[in-house]
Amino acid sequence: QKALGEEMEKAFRRFEREGVPGAPALWAWEKDQMARDLAAVFEDVLRDGQWTPLDFEVPFGDGKGKNDVAFDAFRLQGRMDRVDVSKDGSRLRVVDYKSGNSTGVAKNSVKAGTKLQLPFYLWALQNLFPEKQAKEALYDYITRKGGYRQVSFTPETPDQIRNILSQVLTTVDGSVENGSFPAVGRECEYCDYQKLCGTGMKARGERKQDDEKAKEYYQLKEMP
Repeated sequence: QKALGEEMEKAFRRFEREGVPGAPALWAWEKDQMARDLAAVFEDVLRDGQWTPLDFEVPFGDGKGKNDVAFDAFRLQGRMDRVDVSKDGSRLRVVDYKSGNSTGVAKNSVKAGTKLQLPFYLWALQNLFPEKQAKEALYDYITRKGGYRQVSFTPETPDQIRNILSQVLTTVDGSVENGSFPAVGRECEYCDYQKLCGTGMKARGERKQDDEKAKEYYQLKEMP
């Protein structure tokens, strides 16, 4: 706890030097809330008798050859927040920290191909540590905003991960190759570019469902 407190204070002082905090009263409240959240996360990790952190900020695909990860013709690149090892040493899992809202995020869901972080991480983990089983990844919502939830992704077979990534990446790659990015009128309320499309986007999208150019995009909505 002492070391955690010291590191937090270092980070807070750096933010203050960089002018990040803003209003003093609000910053004092935010510091207290962050300290409480981090202390709770720290305690949860210490109490976990099944998993122990193995490494943090684990990179893959940096182009140096040692940790390259490929999926078919695609080269993957990223960084995993935390990798845990099981008590018996045979299994690994990925923990991805989240500070935002967890609304709409469900177990084993990739939200029609829009939430691929955990499948990507599991694929990378399988490639980086082939001698161990990598069968679980989870979003760890570590703030009050996120409800302190943990939402896991636990595929039944490695083929399930391959099928998910293959379907989404093939669709996106084909669109890039053909220069075709049809607006399918789904989840428009969350889009940052609503004004470009104007009103009635969902209705227009529904009329496109039988269009061959948009067919593969609509097939993504069948994904969990």
